[in-house]
Parts: sequence; structure tokens; C-alpha cells
Amino acid sequence: MQDGQREPIFNVPGVVVALVAAFGAMHVGRQVLDVRSDTELVHLLAFNPARYSGPPIDLPGAAWAGMADFFTHAFLHGDLAHLVINSAWLLAVGSPIARRMPTLSFLAFFGLCAAGGAMLFMTMHAGVNAWLVGASGAISGLMAAVFRLMYAAEDAGARNLLRERPLEAPRLGVVSMFTRRAPLVAIAGWVGVNIVVGVAMSAFGDGMAIAWEAHLGGFFAGLLLFDLFDRGCAEETVTPGMTW
Repeated sequence: MQDGQREPIFNVPGVVVALVAAFGAMHVGRQVLDVRSDTELVHLLAFNPARYSGPPIDLPGAAWAGMADFFTHAFLHGDLAHLVINSAWLLAVGSPIARRMPTLSFLAFFGLCAAGGAMLFMTMHAGVNAWLVGASGAISGLMAAVFRLMYAAEDAGARNLLRERPLEAPRLGVVSMFTRRAPLVAIAGWVGVNIVVGVAMSAFGDGMAIAWEAHLGGFFAGLLLFDLFDRGCAEETVTPGMTW
């Protein structure tokens, strides 16, 4: 950095700020609704496996909600703590990924990861009348994309790129994620922690539950689909031994 120049304290892409603002606006807006209206809104926008399988059940939104709730559930949060945690997590892992994609591509990637989380939740709870809310599945997909950048940068000796110039950071291939020890251990650890914590919270959380299925569905959607949206360099384009 040259003399007289200052780096901004916050350097967050606008699309990430917009998503956090949308989460917050939705949550604040719900606070001014009466209980009945808020419940109706949640039932309209949240994802529910019972829409798609099992005995017929009367759910609001009908066909429209059935097409949209794979995505709209990400904008609802159970309480303030849930909102704050997901917003902070999105700021951390969403920023480097957003810098590697056009805005619409980032939103599409975010949405597909949310849908991936909802699909695995539906698979694990077919026909169950349960409401899934929160952006955790979508953000888990962004975390998977960060994993692919982080371990590629480690191999290339480009550790600083992910933070300083994310678009230039290499991207590890999917096959390498499952055949190299370090990323494979990270994936196994992510899966294990989510299952253990999710099951424990469901069993002992006094009514609180973590949708670990949505976390894992979003994670693997992000891991597998990142190549379709990323405009940064792939693993093969990085000169071996090059350092920055």
C-alpha cells in the first residue's frame, strides 16, 4: 500500500451486503406482524417436505410456493441469534466467492445451494410436515467453494491470494477434493461435526433443531457446482511452484 492510501475497513461485495440486508429486512418486517400473519408468512415462504410427498395436506401457497420455497426459505430465520450467525457466516465465506463471479451468477449459485439443502432435507424427511428456514444450506455451499480455493492455494503456495486477490486464487478440482488427504479430511470433518451437532441439538436442544441435512445438501451442491459459476483460474492453469 502506498503512502496516503488507505484500505477500506470493510471490503464486502455489494451482493453480499444486499443479501444480509434482505435477511435483516425480512426479520424486522416479521416483528411488526401479528402472530397469525407472521405464521402465514412463514408457512408461505418456508420449505416443507409435505408439499411434495406423503398424504395430501393443506399448505398455503399451493403451486407457487411449491416452486419458490426451495429458495425463499433462505430469507427466513428462526430468531435474532440465527439471523446474526448466518449473516456473519455469509460475510466471511460469501465475500471471496462473490468477487469471483458476476452478481447474477453469485445469486444463482447461492440459490442452487439453498435448493440443494432443501432437497436433501426433503429426501431425509419425505412427507414430514416440518418447516425449514434459514440460509445455512446456501452458505454451506459457499463454504464448500472456499474449501476448493483454500486447498488449491495451499498447494500452489498462494495462501495470500484468497484474501487479497480472490479472483486469482486457483480452484482445486472436484476429484482432487476427494483424493487428496487434507481436503478429504476437511470434508469428512464438516460432515461429522454437522451430523453430531445437529442430532445433539435435536435431542437435547429443548425444542431447538439444526437442519444438518440442509447444511450437508447445500455443502455438496456448492462443492460440485462451483465450476459452473466460477470465473477464476482452475487448478490446471497455475504454474507449479509459483509463489506470490
